Amino acid sequence: IEKIKDASKEIPVFFTFNFSLGVNLLVALSKKAAAVLGNDFDIEIVEKHHNQKLDAPSGTALMLAEIYYLHEDRLEPIIKACIERECDRRIFTPFENNHYWYEECTHNWAPVCAGNVAGAMIYLAPERFDKNKDRLLMPFKNFIAGQPDDGTCLEGISYWQYGYGFYVMTAQIIYEYSNGEIDLFYSDPKVKKIAQYPSHAFLKGYTSISNADSTPDGKIDKDLLNFLRSKFGSDVPALPEECYAHWRGNGGWLNKSRR
Repeated sequence: IEKIKDASKEIPVFFTFNFSLGVNLLVALSKKAAAVLGNDFDIEIVEKHHNQKLDAPSGTALMLAEIYYLHEDRLEPIIKACIERECDRRIFTPFENNHYWYEECTHNWAPVCAGNVAGAMIYLAPERFDKNKDRLLMPFKNFIAGQPDDGTCLEGISYWQYGYGFYVMTAQIIYEYSNGEIDLFYSDPKVKKIAQYPSHAFLKGYTSISNADSTPDGKIDKDLLNFLRSKFGSDVPALPEECYAHWRGNGGWLNKSRR
């Protein structure tokens, strides 16, 4: 922050964490409220989007859909109805009525966005996945086609875990749903090559190669790599413990049964 302040003495700098008018207005109002209420006032922070936000590639939808699938018999009817209604209104119907940028891209956002939509549909509305199957599978094909032949992730180990991790997660959901008829793990030889990338991404001292905006201390989820080893065997080498971090993200479920 201090470096930014120093730079602003010589060049124009506009600094904000969010360009939304509503968010910046909220920040300004919060400062006034804090000045009036003081340190002893009890405050609760609740995160909520505006009511017109339609999250076509929302990770929240997949999370809620998976909760619904795994715990349907334990959820109150009003909660289940809310999940069904909002996923339809915010995710499924907008997807069916629009065309999105991630459907053509070849980088990590392709499996992340398409995976969230496909996974949520399989859990909540499988007939809609069947209807949109070809369209939903295309971003996964585009993603693999856009990767180098040697499987290197040009965005570094962190984005390998994020983008390829979503590819792996959704590929397994689709594999189980289709009873093995749709197998994105063996749809292209590069899928295994990409799985092998971590074995080439660490330097001496287990520092990772910091491509793009990945950090040099990036680590990977052990469950994710173990799952890939269960798919591809010893062709995906194990790594020293220093390379692992148990990340609460899209690898966390991979060592647990979904049935």
